Amino acid sequence: MTRRVTLSMASLALTLGLAHVATQEQITKTTLYLVATAHLDSQWNLTVQDSIRQFVPDTFRTNIAFFKKYPHYRFTWEGAIHYMWFKEYYPDEWAEVQKYVAEDRWRLAGSWINAVDVNMPSPESLFRQTLYAQRFFQQEFQKKPRDIYLPDCFGFPFSLPSIAAHSGLLSFSTQKLTWGRPIPFPIGRWKGVDGSEIVAELNPGSYGTRITQDITPQSTNGSTSAGARPYWTSDPTPVGNGRALEFKYFGTGDVGGGPTEQSVQMVEKALANPNPSLEIRDTSPDQLVKDLTPQERAALPVYNDELILKTHGTGCYTSQAAMKTFNRQNERLADNAERASVAAQYFAGLPYPSDRLREAWVRFLWHQFHDDLTGTCIPQAYLFSWNDELASLNQFAGVLTSATGAVSSLLDTTGRGVPLVVYNPLSVPRREPVDATVRLPAAGVVRVTDAVTGRAVPAQVVGKGPDGTHIVFLADVPSVGFRVFHVGQGVSPAPPVTVEAERPAPQVRAEAPTHLKVTPNSLENNRISVKIDANGDIASMYDKDAKRELLKAPIMLELRDNPSPPWPAWEVLYDTVQAPAREYVANPTVKVIERGPVRVGLEITRHAAGSTFVQRVRLAEGGDRVDVENVVDWRSPNSLLKVSFPLTASNPKATYDLGVGTIDRTNNDPDKYEVPAQKWADLTDAAGSFGVGIINDSKYGWDKPADDTLRLTLIHTPRPRTSYTYQSSNDLGRHYFVYAIAGHAGDWRRGRLPSRAAALDQPLVAFQADAHPGALGRGVSLLTLDDMSGQVAAVALKKAEDSDEIVVRLQERYGRPARTTLRFAGAITAAREVNAAEEPIADIRLPSGRGGAAATSAQTLAIELKPYQPRAIAVRLVPAVAGASADVVTGGGGRGAAPVPPAAPLKGPERASAAIPLPFNLDGMSTDANRGDGDFDGAKHTLAGELLPQQLTLDGVTFTLGSHEPGAKNVLVPKGETITLPEGHFNRVYVLAAAVGGDVPASFGVGASVRNVLVREWQGPVGQWWSRLKEPSALREPFVPAPRGASAVSTTPSQQEIQAGLVVSWNPSTGEVTGIENIRPGFVKRDEIAWIGTHRHGATSNQIYVASYVFLYPIDVPAGARTLRLPSSDKLRILAVSAVREPPRVTPASLLYAPDLPDPAVRKK
Repeated sequence: MTRRVTLSMASLALTLGLAHVATQEQITKTTLYLVATAHLDSQWNLTVQDSIRQFVPDTFRTNIAFFKKYPHYRFTWEGAIHYMWFKEYYPDEWAEVQKYVAEDRWRLAGSWINAVDVNMPSPESLFRQTLYAQRFFQQEFQKKPRDIYLPDCFGFPFSLPSIAAHSGLLSFSTQKLTWGRPIPFPIGRWKGVDGSEIVAELNPGSYGTRITQDITPQSTNGSTSAGARPYWTSDPTPVGNGRALEFKYFGTGDVGGGPTEQSVQMVEKALANPNPSLEIRDTSPDQLVKDLTPQERAALPVYNDELILKTHGTGCYTSQAAMKTFNRQNERLADNAERASVAAQYFAGLPYPSDRLREAWVRFLWHQFHDDLTGTCIPQAYLFSWNDELASLNQFAGVLTSATGAVSSLLDTTGRGVPLVVYNPLSVPRREPVDATVRLPAAGVVRVTDAVTGRAVPAQVVGKGPDGTHIVFLADVPSVGFRVFHVGQGVSPAPPVTVEAERPAPQVRAEAPTHLKVTPNSLENNRISVKIDANGDIASMYDKDAKRELLKAPIMLELRDNPSPPWPAWEVLYDTVQAPAREYVANPTVKVIERGPVRVGLEITRHAAGSTFVQRVRLAEGGDRVDVENVVDWRSPNSLLKVSFPLTASNPKATYDLGVGTIDRTNNDPDKYEVPAQKWADLTDAAGSFGVGIINDSKYGWDKPADDTLRLTLIHTPRPRTSYTYQSSNDLGRHYFVYAIAGHAGDWRRGRLPSRAAALDQPLVAFQADAHPGALGRGVSLLTLDDMSGQVAAVALKKAEDSDEIVVRLQERYGRPARTTLRFAGAITAAREVNAAEEPIADIRLPSGRGGAAATSAQTLAIELKPYQPRAIAVRLVPAVAGASADVVTGGGGRGAAPVPPAAPLKGPERASAAIPLPFNLDGMSTDANRGDGDFDGAKHTLAGELLPQQLTLDGVTFTLGSHEPGAKNVLVPKGETITLPEGHFNRVYVLAAAVGGDVPASFGVGASVRNVLVREWQGPVGQWWSRLKEPSALREPFVPAPRGASAVSTTPSQQEIQAGLVVSWNPSTGEVTGIENIRPGFVKRDEIAWIGTHRHGATSNQIYVASYVFLYPIDVPAGARTLRLPSSDKLRILAVSAVREPPRVTPASLLYAPDLPDPAVRKK
């Protein structure tokens, strides 16, 4: 047949970004790639409990039954998390899955942990999707898929081919472009922002397609639900020599399962009766690209642009804002923890916690699923999502604190005052304010001293509370490094600040010259002057360096009517964005909240549409941006909240951050109006002389209504019509977010906007330490780049998963060729390039004499990058050495200081641990073989022994747990026992414990001292955002929906059942939502989680996705103490105790995550 080329017009090719359009060609043979699938929404109109209980096993069992009946049938399924769940919950059936994968009947697809959204996760998250999923697939099946399989996601960024290529993936397929995007080709090459490409199948038909007729003979039936040949070969892609390709899905969607049996029969028949002109391959999505010859690949059409949808998905950039916030916090805290852990292993010998980090990553990665992170799930699903996000944040915070403590143990923290160790995770040196809450011995004048230079630094008191004195000071910290400061009392050459114990927020006097000024309607430093108008809006922002006013009109918070039928959470409508705002937030109360030599700040409080808006506008000494911290008590149904930035810069195009690369977009039009971006967007004047960047910490939706205006979407609470009516109360609750305005001369590259965005996203972090000498001196840097322009950044730094190498991911950020030099703290003995899955690409040849263990110099490695290219380098370093960083002793404030040649080998901190035998008196664990064995909580629930290791290592401490054997006692219910500590010089004991029946206060005695702690409950949430649910009990007891009608099969809940479970009600006539005052406030428990069980056991079965927690409680051992006195409580459960000899611990002086969420109970001191 002859293919009718619909993209042959040059103008159309340019419109679609096509670099090549196929010519007409006589086709004599078509190869049809059929992909049998059963897409499962891990959470959407169902929860994770429903998926694991019903839909995951249904999918495996349905298709295995087909394998046994139809010998040619093959099935493809995406999402490593689904396989992980089946292995965990149905272990007796796992071997059969492995068998069919080995036989190539069950085909792996997708390469990722889940079929996730790709607009909001960072590129690093998508790299980790590949890394952890491919590692799992290889371990379990000795196979890896090589495709991105996203049949149901809501648009695809220009960066995706680049991300795929760096991950070692070859192809991509989706059927979602039919929801509002011109399809550039059915099969072709999609080029990414860095020039990399993948083969893309963009018109495979619905994954719910049923095959109802023989697909081999000629037929005129074109129905997509009937299997007529014109459908299956209606749009062939010629690849030369008369050959063409077709790629089609068939199966089912959203709730898993499998294709209809009739569909399987039709495919079986077609395979048994081959047609000379139509070759049918029942296969996996990545088979087509593997079959292509180089000549055939070159013949494919090329597309070179983004593939975002017109309307569907525009609301997903903003809906369920808490998920976006938690996801971004996990991304940055994971990065912080990994970099610090590499430093801790290298300098101090602390074992890198690979398993713990991987577990925390996977837990939040699967929630990037395209209905979960996007904010379109039922309210019941977010109980699990919020809890998992906060559990991962807890683990990352624990890893970061432990790693910082290990490095700190080798720093010299001696000096006058309380030592603070400040950590900079970024690959550039920084001079920025640091917020810290410090316990000081008495009120008085505060002095902060840089331990490297011995000079006092600008500091001020921000407030005083029960946890200590909140200060902010200006710190110089080296790249990927740590630096010691001291907070003391006494006269200082820097501006002193007085701690007034009787005032919770003391006003601060600046007694030395400072550029900072503040009044109730203005802020100013040496670079920026800001004015606030009578409405409480930033009305003027004058850039002194550029000598320009940056604002054409005030920055305003806009409230808009937000009707969105029939897809409320999914869609922000064009008319909503283009219509005038319904009202603007105004009528402020303004007060000065910060005044000092480091930072000035105003707090502006306003009310509108039932909501309260608190904005804290801040400007730092020497700062190049204005920060706006927002706390919004959102009670405004049927409303879209945007912030508008009218600028003096004017340009029909703006630049948007994609994480990997950027993209320029024009002003709003009906086909592209609400668009996604990662951390920033920029409007540079058409003349190129200046511009303004808008940076944020957790928002993704943008629009550009005019040449001189950018808008950032903040909160999306839609008004439904008849569908998804429970989404009328989405996002009601308290929101916390920060955005910043950053002017610049020239374009965004000259303004170093990516670096400035990273600084907002990953601020300097302080930890309070004890005073002690240290071989590393008073500061240390693990890695430095010689690029001070910000063009190249180290965007990830971690230990390799399966070797002792250090993996550094570099990224070119300006769209220009680059060469940069990496300088490590130790000499490089080997280097190679790897991809994101940590598969080898090529060895990197080092200069002569630099290989082998004898190498004692050459700490540098020069790397070239193409425009926007990500590259990962795995290196081996010689063992850590004293004096590894010049930042330890040299002057210059440490900014940009480079490591120096090695000195003598370091002696790591002394560490030892000894497990303490306990008189266990309760059987609280059981295994799958005997789930009725034991009773942890008095309600016949037990810890899942198959999930518990016999030994647990945490923060370098090893714990020995009790036996899982039936009838064995493995838990201690303490009755005031006195435990003898082991012989040796131990300075601390760690207790692994949990409570039943709620959080329980407990007192542990060591020698003559007593430590009071609040032991947290073993079940229920560790944290939640503001919840609409009446009885959020699913985290304590698995919820099983009642069957409907005569069917014994559980179903997903109806819209009415979902609404009935909420404390709020929606009036469809008026759009009014009542009961908002009954929404439960959010909270988080910050005690360090030692172990998480992803399920527990009931008397007869696994209790699906009801998590179990064990917490870690450190207790100092005074010199000479020989005993540990346990509390007496039948509500406490102790699993293990270890005595430890280790360096002093550090405690976070900066809040590491969820700063807006309170702890539900105050810990007893």
